[in-house]
Amino acid sequence: MKIVDTETGRYAKCRLGEEGELCIRGPQVMMGYWNKPEETAIALRNGWLYTGDIARMDADGYFYIVQRKKDMIIVSGFKVFPNEVEDVLFSHASVARGGRHWHRRRLPTAAETVKAFVVGETGHNITAEELTEYCKSRLCE
Repeated sequence: MKIVDTETGRYAKCRLGEEGELCIRGPQVMMGYWNKPEETAIALRNGWLYTGDIARMDADGYFYIVQRKKDMIIVSGFKVFPNEVEDVLFSHASVARGGRHWHRRRLPTAAETVKAFVVGETGHNITAEELTEYCKSRLCE
């Protein structure tokens, strides 16, 4: 098992706890996708299966999966994970906990943006602008 850079797919010795894409290899790993050579070429490279999981390794050599790579959204060059945004939104007193619905939208520039739909707590009032500032103050550190 190894952890590689999420953007380049290259292995670089990373610091303990640093996150990247988890790759595995061994006799138990699949040989490829049935009749899907393009998908196989993406998933299997030089004998390694690129799992699509974002993971970190601890000092004892244990791996922890923290997110799915497909859930990662690149916004203005920054890696954004919906669960981090969700945690901040749910920490606001005016936002009700509930189901999640995420919308990933490609912009004309091929960039991506994140849109969250929230429900306010009964008796609380908050604007989209207030929530945006709240998130910026906690996510853009």
